[in-house]
Amino acid sequence: MTSSFDIHIFGDGAGETILIEFENEKLGIVDFGYKHFLSWFDKFLKSKSSPTIEFLLWTHPHDDHTRYLSDLLIYLKNNNYTIKNFFRFPFNKFKKLSELLDIGLEQKYEIIVNSPFIYTEKAKPKYLLDLCNQISELKKDGIILNSEGIKFSTELYRKDLLQKELSIHCIAPTEQEIDKYIDLFQSFLEKRFPASELYLDSGKHNIISTAICIKFGENNIILGGDVENQAWSNAMNIERGQEYTCCNLALLKAPHHGSETAYSKENWNNWGQDFHTAVTTYNKSGLPKSQGIQNILNHTKKIYILKDLHNNLLLGEKLRLMSGKLKSQEDITTYSKATNHIKFSISLNGDIEQEWL
Repeated sequence: MTSSFDIHIFGDGAGETILIEFENEKLGIVDFGYKHFLSWFDKFLKSKSSPTIEFLLWTHPHDDHTRYLSDLLIYLKNNNYTIKNFFRFPFNKFKKLSELLDIGLEQKYEIIVNSPFIYTEKAKPKYLLDLCNQISELKKDGIILNSEGIKFSTELYRKDLLQKELSIHCIAPTEQEIDKYIDLFQSFLEKRFPASELYLDSGKHNIISTAICIKFGENNIILGGDVENQAWSNAMNIERGQEYTCCNLALLKAPHHGSETAYSKENWNNWGQDFHTAVTTYNKSGLPKSQGIQNILNHTKKIYILKDLHNNLLLGEKLRLMSGKLKSQEDITTYSKATNHIKFSISLNGDIEQEWL
């Protein structure tokens, strides 16, 4: 039997969560923004004989990747699961800055409206600090065995630790991006209000979003978080000085919900022309947009756009009509097939089977 593993991608226009199922019932979870993941996960775990939580990975503090982390941690603790590794974006580097910003908000400085960091209810400094403390307490209690910030180019799992011929690597953010974020954060605190010319409309949390590459034999699977184009360029430029690790792509979870701000043609060309791409929608920004989909179509074999349950509409159905660049009706999956949950089974030889669930 050919060795394989499964990736479950959940998204409903409001949040995103990814579950990775390795051999021998080993599990990894990336982000915690999908509302109904926990109820599904409870049934999933009960269908297994002896599942283990190998890792949780928190890519960045945006609300749609964060809001149900606390619920998940409480569930795992109450059901006596041990989390072997908790990997996170470099939170400790700006913990003090978060504390200062939280004090500013508590004193009712009217800075949150103009904040470049877009703090929604579940991504305000107080919530993030509480999460950090919760993680620390679970580590003290032995629920989380290892907790650490991810560093660029770190090999999180070497071959054979999770599954034969499989390893996981951090491919973003670089130290350059982290320093840029901290500078922005510090400047914001000092000025109380950001200088309008320094901040774009997009939330700056994306600067420090983590992306990982799963190497499986000769193939690569990229889970792109919310990494945007400049960060891809910085990361790939460093990698080009080494062995280029992200070519020969089999599957891409599109970064930043398929946005054109996450597209860098030069870098994507290195990934090949024959990979599958899954896109999670995002209501607040109307993502993906037609330009983002057109960019992806220049590179990918097939696009799977998860259904937006809030509007009962698959954005990809409209985009398919607008793009006019599809080779066949099957290049983007249709409304009747799409759901808010898709599973990809990936074989060692690079073959991919998908199933809407």
